[in-house]
Amino acid sequence: MTEPHPITAAEAYALCAEITRLERELSAARLESANRLAAMRAALGAAADGEADPLAYLRDEIGNYPADPGRGR
Repeated sequence: MTEPHPITAAEAYALCAEITRLERELSAARLESANRLAAMRAALGAAADGEADPLAYLRDEIGNYPADPGRGR
């Protein structure tokens, strides 16, 4: 079995930068998911209340996020 080699300062910096980027991306994805779930619940409530256009909540929320081809949408 080979010994692991110590990482350089540049490698450590690059790893920290990647972790920070991934944290930001995860935070944004969680916020987007929470907002969409809230819109779904609002649409269901609006439908139960007999509102004329309950799907407007979903259309408004989905329109807030442009399609990102890198995320497979």
